[in-house]
Amino acid sequence: MKIHLLPIGAQFEWQGKVFTKIGPMTANTEKGGTVFVPKHATLKPVGGATQAVAPPTDTVALADVITALDLYHQHARRLVAVEQLHLLESAREHFLASLESS
Repeated sequence: MKIHLLPIGAQFEWQGKVFTKIGPMTANTEKGGTVFVPKHATLKPVGGATQAVAPPTDTVALADVITALDLYHQHARRLVAVEQLHLLESAREHFLASLESS
């Protein structure tokens, strides 16, 4: 099992030691030290109650993202000097292009 599949608080064995997950990629040792657990590490859950975390199902509609960007952009245009507006426009276009490619 990989670290991202374990919920916070889950115990697991790795490299012959037992750890408790305290963050997305961190864990406490039995003695209280904190370690970084790489994504590629294969972990063995300790205890039968450990369940894998389901991937999030909440999504945001693309139209809602674009609407939020447009509202932000309208406000930002009022804050940016006229001679810098082309940079703001470029950033907006870059953001919209990244949405299309994902």
